[in-house]
Amino acid sequence: MKHELEFLQIHGGYGANQSWFWDPLMRIGGCAAITACELSAYLSLQRPEYRNLYPYDPGQISRMDFIRFGRHMKHFISPRPRGVYKLSFYEDGFLEYANHTGIKLSMELVSGEQSYEEAAAFLKRKIDAGIPVPYLLLKHTDKEMDDYTWHWFTMTGYEEQEDSLYAIFATYGKRHRLDLAKLWDTGHEERGGMITIRTPDPS
Repeated sequence: MKHELEFLQIHGGYGANQSWFWDPLMRIGGCAAITACELSAYLSLQRPEYRNLYPYDPGQISRMDFIRFGRHMKHFISPRPRGVYKLSFYEDGFLEYANHTGIKLSMELVSGEQSYEEAAAFLKRKIDAGIPVPYLLLKHTDKEMDDYTWHWFTMTGYEEQEDSLYAIFATYGKRHRLDLAKLWDTGHEERGGMITIRTPDPS
């Protein structure tokens, strides 16, 4: 079974790309702010109650509008010496931004210390509810993950195959697909996790 959100198409890409930014802090350490911008734009497009989260037209997202938005989001989710390396930093910044737009919301997360089963259930529940999921990966022992370490990216779907669950996600302006179990089992004590907005439980 496969469930993938119809994610943002921006400047011919799947989501946004850090390389668009002129600010060196955003080019190097702006990945968390970029996922917050992607989450905001997607929610603004899909859900009327979240329309104010994106300050431009969510139906026509241009590269330049997204760059402007990223510069604004940087004030709430700011790059720092070690990056936005805790889910709590992200939560505090995103809630502050949402409050700034007049929207009250809350967030929920699954930390890297929790089990793979909990992570898989969280991802599936959120995607099934139509909500993208920002993901933080810190260190990883598998060299296949080098492009994604100490990095935030946006989960946009999943695909179940036999005993495996593959995560579909956006980063660097492209669509990626990886085995969630391998992604989750970093082999390090310091871990990231997933976080997104809280939605009502289905009735």
